[in-house]
Amino acid sequence: MKNSNNLPGVSRLMLLLGVVIALATAYGCGKKGNGESAGEKVDEAVDEAKNGPDDLFDKDGNAENAGEKVDEALDGDK
Repeated sequence: MKNSNNLPGVSRLMLLLGVVIALATAYGCGKKGNGESAGEKVDEAVDEAKNGPDDLFDKDGNAENAGEKVDEALDGDK
């Protein structure tokens, strides 16, 4: 009979332990640490080194503007 009375205490302890672990996990996952931020920057740098910058051809630089002027000049001759 002693074991049957102790079982609810063990069940409550297991439930409490499960809740504490769940809360600790949820709290820990919400924050970005310094290591995670640094890792993301390293990942971005490696991707940029492999593939080149994403916005390389999206910006109108000097070469783009010169190319447009050449296109306009050639179209004007027709």
